[in-house]
Amino acid sequence: MHRSALCLAIVLISVPLRSQTAEKIPPPTGPLAIGRIGYHWVDRSRPDAKERTAHRELMVYFWYPAAKSRSAARASYLPGARQFDGMAEVQAGMRRSFGEDWSAILSGSLRAHAVERASVAKSGRRFPVVIFSHGAGNTGFDYSALIEDVVSHGYVVAAIEHTVCFLESPHRIEHTLQQLTVVLGNRPICLARELTKAHQEIIRGPASQILEQIRSLKGEFTLVVGPVAIDREATAGSTDNDVVRDFGQLQEIGAFPSRRALIAELAKRHGRSVRQVYALILEHQAAD
Repeated sequence: MHRSALCLAIVLISVPLRSQTAEKIPPPTGPLAIGRIGYHWVDRSRPDAKERTAHRELMVYFWYPAAKSRSAARASYLPGARQFDGMAEVQAGMRRSFGEDWSAILSGSLRAHAVERASVAKSGRRFPVVIFSHGAGNTGFDYSALIEDVVSHGYVVAAIEHTVCFLESPHRIEHTLQQLTVVLGNRPICLARELTKAHQEIIRGPASQILEQIRSLKGEFTLVVGPVAIDREATAGSTDNDVVRDFGQLQEIGAFPSRRALIAELAKRHGRSVRQVYALILEHQAAD
């Protein structure tokens, strides 16, 4: 992974490969191991045109060639699956959608081949970058088998989790939100009722929370559906070594324009303050 890596763009509008989860995900056919990492980027220099306190955001997951490790645990198939299962309405929908595979996803017997935040593979050649734009309003994780196979042959895949915006009628809004949690997961949502009218109302929150609030509301609705969030299950278990390792990798590939931006991302990713991350990095550099 280098700054000057060749960038390729692939836009897919096909139906997601949901059937890939049957029994197990097909193993990658290439020789390289696979790493996965997610970034929630916020551009503080670009306030939202309609909501001045908000800023432009983008959720991107990277799959990349990784250093091989026999002891590294494979990543969860679907980030946040346990949180989804803890919500009664979402749980029922997930079980209908995934069938027997849902229990396998929750138990961890069905996992991705990628390793979360694995070290980048050391190579004398540059890895081409594929910008992956999934279709059908779903998530890049529906294409895990395809992405992992491409990466195993020496590519980096950057999968953008798109924001979705659409209109919905009052008699279908509740059903639509229920289906959203099933198909797209418990994503952040901005719901605008009677937009541009005298009594317009804007509600923000996770899909499951919005569902509870709209049952007594009437009117025309505009829905803006945010991206899949970073896997907090993996983040919660991060160690000091994880922070130091991520700092080294991201600094090496020039993923951020400044040291400050890199530290801020690490603080968010590992659930720590910026001050704590700075101190940890300084301590590590002093020890070296």
